[in-house]
Amino acid sequence: GASSHLCCNRNMLDKFETCEESIMLAGDNKMTATGKGVVRLKTKKFDVTLVDVLFVPGLQCNFISVSKAVSSGYIVEFKQETAKIMDKHGSIILSASKVSDLYLLETNKNKLYFSRKTIDDAMKWHKRLGHLNFESLRELNNKNMVLGLKLKLSADVKCTLCISSKCSQRPYRSAQNSAAEVLRVVYTNVCGPINKTSIG
Repeated sequence: GASSHLCCNRNMLDKFETCEESIMLAGDNKMTATGKGVVRLKTKKFDVTLVDVLFVPGLQCNFISVSKAVSSGYIVEFKQETAKIMDKHGSIILSASKVSDLYLLETNKNKLYFSRKTIDDAMKWHKRLGHLNFESLRELNNKNMVLGLKLKLSADVKCTLCISSKCSQRPYRSAQNSAAEVLRVVYTNVCGPINKTSIG
């Protein structure tokens, strides 16, 4: 999920400060945050304040970082189709419904998303599945054969361990001509000169 709170609407930010920070999104896409500030969310019962929220022009929606929320003292709980954010006393301050792989938070004015999933690393799953070949891994991903599996598989992905384990010595070619008589073919090891006197 997001490592920072992200906002696409400049008008939502108070105490705005300019900054420049590179943001890595899913699919290795990069965007640049041009500022940061404070976002105040209003629900029917609670007011929630998020600090150090990055302003990212061109971002399609707003994101709440689970790790940032937990670091601020909030409790985040995920279930199959819902999620909720609670204060330190266990009171629910925000709730969310699952939309695809994201959880949509409804506030009085704005919609925000937060995610606990990212595109999984293909090499990680390759190792988890006992070094399954990448063609089979690609098939598992493309045909949705594993629930929740989201992989980005590049064409040149390789496992050095698999490559080295498949290395073997090539077999020797069988001799084209074999000797039919004794001493017809003689093999010797040539070395020297040898200065020591030998018997014979």
